[in-house]
Amino acid sequence: GREYVSGLSELAYDPVHAGVARIASLPLLRGFPIRCAARQMTHLSYLLWSALRHVEPDSLLGLIERKLSRRSMDVAQRARWLAAGLVLSPQTYLEPAETFATTSERRIRHLVALFSPERLQLLQLEMLRVPTLQLVIRLAGRTFRPCVLGPTGDVTAVTPAIEAAQRVRQMIGNLAELPTDEASAALEALATDERLSSWRAELTWARDNQRVIRRDAIYRHPGVEEVGRTLNDGPPANAGDLAALAADRLVEIADRIRNGNTDDWRQYWNEDSHGRPIGPKPEESCRDALLSNLQQCLPAAVDAHREGQYAHAKRSDVRLSCSGFNVPIEIKKNGHPDLWSALHDQLIAHYVRDPETDGYGIYLVLWFGDIDGNRTPLLRSDARPDDPDALKTSLEMTLAPDEARKIAIRVIDVTAYAGKPPTSGAGGRNHSGPVRPQVSAHPWLQARA
Repeated sequence: GREYVSGLSELAYDPVHAGVARIASLPLLRGFPIRCAARQMTHLSYLLWSALRHVEPDSLLGLIERKLSRRSMDVAQRARWLAAGLVLSPQTYLEPAETFATTSERRIRHLVALFSPERLQLLQLEMLRVPTLQLVIRLAGRTFRPCVLGPTGDVTAVTPAIEAAQRVRQMIGNLAELPTDEASAALEALATDERLSSWRAELTWARDNQRVIRRDAIYRHPGVEEVGRTLNDGPPANAGDLAALAADRLVEIADRIRNGNTDDWRQYWNEDSHGRPIGPKPEESCRDALLSNLQQCLPAAVDAHREGQYAHAKRSDVRLSCSGFNVPIEIKKNGHPDLWSALHDQLIAHYVRDPETDGYGIYLVLWFGDIDGNRTPLLRSDARPDDPDALKTSLEMTLAPDEARKIAIRVIDVTAYAGKPPTSGAGGRNHSGPVRPQVSAHPWLQARA
């Protein structure tokens, strides 16, 4: 019945006491009363963490099962035993924990009480299973909003709700540190959960940060043979090399459209019976025309095809693949309503998540100019880009530094008449066309050169 028992915190946290913890934790937990005063919940938390860190998991799981079978156990204690079970065996305790906690805010608060930030820091990160973190974040995040910090960065008054919110924030951080596809999928699901809208900013940040951690974890340096292939201008040696090659070929295609003598811009326009352009072709037809040109200037080892399959059954417009790695290309017209959002919501959110891309992708915009039905949408209150260069610069400014290292932006000018005035009979209006855009060398291209 004591409010303070000397040695229990050391048993849980002090490595000097690890030998004692291995011997004493289970007997003390076996003898812990299934009904006790609220002030004794701290004792139970110390003992559970001591056992989680130092006791053989099967022995602890057996004790958890026996304790939870006692119907007379109080709610606060049952929540902590369930939380311990979640840490050790999510597949067994996910459903019972969710059924238990969803009935009231009080139960959710008791469930997350075991996961204080200082205790989570003591666990080996791999002990925190993704399903456990995802469930607790989802349950507690829907109930408790992020706490408001005072002017000094501290909360003005610590309430049970604020303590629960602090635990949610810590667990989001823990999930973001796990470099696995499972953690990526969990953060994506949490960030798009409408009932977690108050946490969306933190979840989105954690999702994006975790992607960088995952890519760094799975990155491998190219071998001598791969480096030799790149230096000898051979087939791409990795995803970065493939992206650089594709970006370079797109520059060549853009130059041919603007300055070639075959009027390649016509591939992107519908024409009347006299060969006069009357409007842009549908986006799918434009993609097919570009893909055909791209296929002709890539090495035989590179496979370029449309509608590549990626995460959540999403399909990129073009998928380039070679030797087990790939690079997605997302294509939009400059007048597309999703012009500004597709770069992040499609290419980055879904396509470059594929481990075989190593995070590389290309966002390609076809510039038809400012014509009826194809006016470039505004980005917030910014001025509307009035030429391909301005649009490319504006899109690049939306990329974070880590994104800009692996995402290339290309804007290809396909305006009618390719910058040359029409000949007589090609239409009565004077189309002078824009000046050919200057394409700056991307770091990938410099590296490949």
